Amino acid sequence: MPQVRGFGNRWAFYSVESGDKEAPRTVFDPEILDPQTIWMRDGHCRAYPAAVFFPSDGAGVEIARRICEDCPVKATCLEYALDEHIDHGVWGGCSERERRRIAKRRRTAAALTVPAAAATD
Repeated sequence: MPQVRGFGNRWAFYSVESGDKEAPRTVFDPEILDPQTIWMRDGHCRAYPAAVFFPSDGAGVEIARRICEDCPVKATCLEYALDEHIDHGVWGGCSERERRRIAKRRRTAAALTVPAAAATD
């Protein structure tokens, strides 16, 4: 029976054992995984329990950051969390507080560029 791994229904990877005694392998099922989250299959976080990325203290955030440090999908992960307004956990190596600050800076920058663009029209 396939086992879904990851954070709830976010990942659609499961181990399959073949009948000819091959080692278990990870299989990607495109019918289960949302095209918007396909990048998650390449994240370093797949090898860790979800609880690592939803810490209750600052020390836990540092542990998650170290895992994210050289992850190939770190930037995509952060952008996903910002776009989807995800409030909890470490995403793209950033805590909730850091993501709120990034979002606020972007909103401020966008508000400053809109009037300047309208004045040139």
